[in-house]
Amino acid sequence: MHIPINELILGSENQEKLKLILLKAEEAFSTWEAIWSKFMSAPLREEVLGKIIKLDDIQYFTSGGYPSAERQRICFARNSGKVSLEDINIPIKGIRLEGNFLFERAEKSDFKYSLNKLQIPSDEIGDILLTRDRGAQILCTPETSRKLTGKKIVVRGVEVNCEALEIHQLNLPSSRLAKKIKSVEASTRLDAIASAGFGLSRSKIVKHIKEGRLRVNWKTIKQTSIKLEKGDKIHLENKGSLQVLNIEFTKKERWRVELLRE
Repeated sequence: MHIPINELILGSENQEKLKLILLKAEEAFSTWEAIWSKFMSAPLREEVLGKIIKLDDIQYFTSGGYPSAERQRICFARNSGKVSLEDINIPIKGIRLEGNFLFERAEKSDFKYSLNKLQIPSDEIGDILLTRDRGAQILCTPETSRKLTGKKIVVRGVEVNCEALEIHQLNLPSSRLAKKIKSVEASTRLDAIASAGFGLSRSKIVKHIKEGRLRVNWKTIKQTSIKLEKGDKIHLENKGSLQVLNIEFTKKERWRVELLRE
């Protein structure tokens, strides 16, 4: 089987990345082996899965090291019954980057910058989980784990020790049960709906937006007043995500909103 890659990537804004990932699926079909992609962003993963679901001969599953991971890898295999995805070892490791950030806490972007200076490709890195003033935990490929283990790197002027960890040794976010939330709001503004969905005050939501911790449809938003629509997804760092399931204008000229929090 040859996957109609050129047809599937037509119209995509990520044609080159999408093509490389679909070639992995084709390799899995040809070799009868389970083939893993590198780490990818959530919007790219959603696009890939939207294409793969059309291919009856390919099975797949995704993992980022924990259920709610944003950056994940995809494993492809031929849909023949000879390869059981449930029995495949997941090639994801952890790295603890520990240093003293007591006086100036580092952000995820600081760790990304330092890893980039070490010429570690971004697709070798999964989620970066901050650990307050001690540094961060990073999900990564086994190859990157081996490269970093035992090294000292500098992040935002602080010397950081790199220690390899297995997934079960990491302090990972707890899984959230999906929950439907209904609310009536005066408007469909981002700050209003996010406040209702995450159970935070408007002022706290505005603070998160201004600090770049909130995204809509995976894009960082700095405007509190943008209007949301049905289908929009809101992501707040360390607080999970919201999906706008429905928005209706009421007779009392208010907005009845239904959200799914994960």
